[in-house]
Amino acid sequence: MAAQTGSKFLLAVPLPARVLGGAGLLPFVIGALAMRFAPEIKPDVAQALLIYGAVTLSFVGGMRWGFAVLEDKGERWGGYGLSVAPALVAWLGAAGGGPGGLLVLAVGLGLWFAAERASPPSLALPGWYFPYRGALTLIAAASLAAAAFYW
Repeated sequence: MAAQTGSKFLLAVPLPARVLGGAGLLPFVIGALAMRFAPEIKPDVAQALLIYGAVTLSFVGGMRWGFAVLEDKGERWGGYGLSVAPALVAWLGAAGGGPGGLLVLAVGLGLWFAAERASPPSLALPGWYFPYRGALTLIAAASLAAAAFYW
C-alpha cells in the first residue's frame, strides 16, 4: 500500500521535474559511490562533489530569489535576504574543502530545506513541491555525507 501511495505521489510530480530532478541527483549518488569504491579517483571526485554541491545549494537559494521577485514586487527584504544565505554557506563549504566542506554542504542543504518549510513563500506552490524537494534534498545531503565519511 505504501508503494502505491508513493507511486501516486510521484505521478503528481510533472514529468520534467521528475526526470530533471532525478538526473540532478546522479552526480551526488555516483560521486558518493565512487568515493567508496574507486579510491584511485577520490581526489577528483571529492573536488567535483564540492563544486556540484555548492552549485546545487546556491541554486535552491536562487529559487527563493525567484519567488521573492514574484511575491514581493521588490518591496521587501525578507525573501531576498533569505535567498542569499545558501550561496554564502555553499561558498564556505567549497572554500573549506575536504570532508568538512562536504559536511557543510550536506548540512546546508538540510537546513535550507527546513528553513523553507518553516517559512514558505507566499506563492501557491503545488502540493507535490515540498515532498519532492524533501526527497531530492535527503538523497543529495546523504550522498554528500557519505562521500565525507569515505574521504
